Amino acid sequence: MNLLEIALEPNVDSVITHCQNICHEFQNDFERNVPQFNNKAKYMEIIYSFLMTKRQFINVERLRDTPFIILSDETMIKASSVFILGQEGSEIKPYLYSLPENL
Repeated sequence: MNLLEIALEPNVDSVITHCQNICHEFQNDFERNVPQFNNKAKYMEIIYSFLMTKRQFINVERLRDTPFIILSDETMIKASSVFILGQEGSEIKPYLYSLPENL
């Protein structure tokens, strides 16, 4: 593989670019009520797993304006719209959401 210069795994910047593209498409799907949430969640889990293993190489600024957190079958949101600890029912949708348990 070295002679052909084929990477064994994608670089972090390529994955972030891909993540930005599909997250915007997923958000558009949610706005148009396009079904198949399970597929969206599966794709995002793969991306989350990869990014977790490469978190020291992530340029957080690139994801700041990307709605890359998937909320059940509801929508995609930006990290800035999520809080970790709070009282039940303290969400202010569509501006503030509690962190999903599966993340």
